[in-house]
Amino acid sequence: MARFSLISKVQELVAQHVPLKIALETVGSSATLANTEGVAKAVPVRTLEDWWYAHEHGGFAALHPKGRSDRGVPRKLTPEQEHLIVAQAKAHPAIPIKVLYRQWKQQQPTLPSIYAVYAALQRHDLNQRARGYWCASP
Repeated sequence: MARFSLISKVQELVAQHVPLKIALETVGSSATLANTEGVAKAVPVRTLEDWWYAHEHGGFAALHPKGRSDRGVPRKLTPEQEHLIVAQAKAHPAIPIKVLYRQWKQQQPTLPSIYAVYAALQRHDLNQRARGYWCASP
Protein backbone atom coordinates (compact mmCIF):
# COMPACT_ATOMS: atom_id res chain seq x y z
CA MET A 1 0.00 0.00 0.00
CA ALA A 2 2.87 2.39 0.76
CA ARG A 3 4.28 1.96 -2.74
CA PHE A 4 0.85 2.55 -4.25
CA SER A 5 0.46 5.69 -2.16
CA LEU A 6 3.67 7.12 -3.61
CA ILE A 7 2.72 6.12 -7.15
CA SER A 8 -0.68 7.78 -6.65
CA LYS A 9 1.06 11.06 -5.80
CA VAL A 10 3.13 10.77 -8.98
CA GLN A 11 -0.05 10.04 -10.96
CA GLU A 12 -1.73 13.16 -9.55
CA LEU A 13 1.19 15.34 -10.64
CA VAL A 14 1.31 13.75 -14.10
CA ALA A 15 -2.44 14.33 -14.45
CA GLN A 16 -1.73 18.03 -13.81
CA HIS A 17 0.62 17.95 -16.84
CA VAL A 18 3.81 17.89 -14.76
CA PRO A 19 6.52 15.98 -16.67
CA LEU A 20 7.12 12.49 -15.28
CA LYS A 21 10.74 13.24 -14.40
CA ILE A 22 9.74 16.29 -12.33
CA ALA A 23 6.85 14.40 -10.70
CA LEU A 24 9.17 11.56 -9.67
CA GLU A 25 11.73 14.00 -8.27
CA THR A 26 9.06 15.94 -6.39
CA VAL A 27 7.58 12.85 -4.75
CA GLY A 28 11.00 11.30 -4.25
CA SER A 29 12.35 14.34 -2.41
CA SER A 30 9.98 13.70 0.49
CA ALA A 31 9.26 9.97 0.12
CA THR A 32 10.15 7.64 2.96
CA LEU A 33 9.13 4.08 3.71
CA ALA A 34 9.68 2.00 6.84
CA ASN A 35 12.07 -0.92 6.38
CA THR A 36 11.70 -4.31 8.10
CA GLU A 37 13.05 -2.88 11.36
CA GLY A 38 10.54 -0.02 11.24
CA VAL A 39 13.16 2.63 10.42
CA ALA A 40 12.08 5.24 7.86
CA LYS A 41 14.31 5.18 4.77
CA ALA A 42 14.34 7.56 1.82
CA VAL A 43 13.07 6.16 -1.47
CA PRO A 44 15.44 6.85 -4.36
CA VAL A 45 13.95 8.47 -7.46
CA ARG A 46 15.18 5.54 -9.56
CA THR A 47 13.20 3.15 -7.36
CA LEU A 48 10.09 5.30 -7.73
CA GLU A 49 10.58 5.22 -11.48
CA ASP A 50 10.84 1.40 -11.43
CA TRP A 51 7.63 1.22 -9.39
CA TRP A 52 5.92 3.66 -11.76
CA TYR A 53 6.63 1.55 -14.82
CA ALA A 54 5.82 -1.68 -12.98
CA HIS A 55 2.45 -0.21 -12.03
CA GLU A 56 1.87 1.01 -15.59
CA HIS A 57 2.48 -2.48 -17.00
CA GLY A 58 1.12 -4.72 -14.25
CA GLY A 59 -1.21 -2.65 -12.09
CA PHE A 60 -1.39 -2.81 -8.31
CA ALA A 61 -0.17 -6.43 -8.17
CA ALA A 62 3.12 -5.42 -9.81
CA LEU A 63 3.95 -3.23 -6.80
CA HIS A 64 4.02 -6.20 -4.42
CA PRO A 65 7.62 -7.01 -3.40
CA LYS A 66 8.94 -10.17 -4.99
CA GLY A 67 11.21 -12.71 -3.34
CA ARG A 68 14.52 -13.61 -4.87
CA SER A 69 14.25 -16.29 -7.51
CA ASP A 70 17.66 -17.66 -6.51
CA ARG A 71 17.04 -17.81 -2.76
CA GLY A 72 19.09 -20.58 -1.17
CA VAL A 73 21.19 -21.09 -4.29
CA PRO A 74 24.84 -20.11 -4.02
CA ARG A 75 25.67 -17.29 -6.41
CA LYS A 76 29.40 -17.02 -5.94
CA LEU A 77 30.77 -20.55 -6.02
CA THR A 78 30.36 -22.89 -8.93
CA PRO A 79 29.06 -26.35 -8.03
CA GLU A 80 32.51 -27.76 -8.82
CA GLN A 81 34.23 -25.28 -6.51
CA GLU A 82 31.77 -25.99 -3.72
CA HIS A 83 32.22 -29.76 -4.10
CA LEU A 84 36.02 -29.38 -3.94
CA ILE A 85 35.85 -27.12 -0.86
CA VAL A 86 33.51 -29.45 1.01
CA ALA A 87 35.56 -32.52 0.15
CA GLN A 88 38.84 -30.93 1.23
CA ALA A 89 37.33 -29.46 4.41
CA LYS A 90 36.13 -32.95 5.36
CA ALA A 91 39.46 -34.53 4.42
CA HIS A 92 41.52 -32.04 6.48
CA PRO A 93 39.48 -31.20 9.61
CA ALA A 94 42.54 -30.11 11.61
CA ILE A 95 43.61 -27.44 9.11
CA PRO A 96 41.91 -24.05 9.59
CA ILE A 97 39.76 -22.88 6.70
CA LYS A 98 41.87 -19.73 6.32
CA VAL A 99 44.93 -21.86 5.58
CA LEU A 100 43.02 -24.07 3.15
CA TYR A 101 41.54 -20.97 1.52
CA ARG A 102 45.00 -19.53 0.81
CA GLN A 103 45.96 -22.77 -0.90
CA TRP A 104 42.74 -22.89 -2.90
CA LYS A 105 43.13 -19.25 -3.91
CA GLN A 106 46.63 -19.95 -5.29
CA GLN A 107 45.25 -22.84 -7.35
CA GLN A 108 42.12 -20.98 -8.45
CA PRO A 109 42.57 -17.18 -8.50
CA THR A 110 38.90 -16.76 -9.51
CA LEU A 111 37.73 -18.26 -6.22
CA PRO A 112 35.41 -15.76 -4.50
CA SER A 113 35.90 -14.38 -1.01
CA ILE A 114 36.45 -16.49 2.06
CA TYR A 115 32.96 -15.51 3.22
CA ALA A 116 31.46 -17.41 0.28
CA VAL A 117 33.53 -20.41 1.37
CA TYR A 118 32.27 -20.09 4.95
CA ALA A 119 28.69 -19.90 3.68
CA ALA A 120 29.18 -23.05 1.60
CA LEU A 121 30.62 -24.90 4.58
CA GLN A 122 27.73 -23.73 6.74
CA ARG A 123 25.24 -25.10 4.19
CA HIS A 124 26.95 -28.49 4.57
CA ASP A 125 27.06 -28.26 8.39
CA LEU A 126 30.84 -27.96 8.38
CA ASN A 127 31.33 -25.09 10.80
CA GLN A 128 34.37 -25.04 13.09
CA ARG A 129 32.88 -27.33 15.74
CA ALA A 130 31.69 -29.85 13.19
CA ARG A 131 35.17 -29.93 11.65
CA GLY A 132 36.71 -30.60 15.08
CA TYR A 133 39.46 -27.99 15.33
CA TRP A 134 37.90 -25.62 17.82
CA CYS A 135 40.04 -24.94 20.84
CA ALA A 136 39.05 -26.20 24.25
CA SER A 137 39.88 -23.94 27.15
CA PRO A 138 42.69 -25.20 29.43
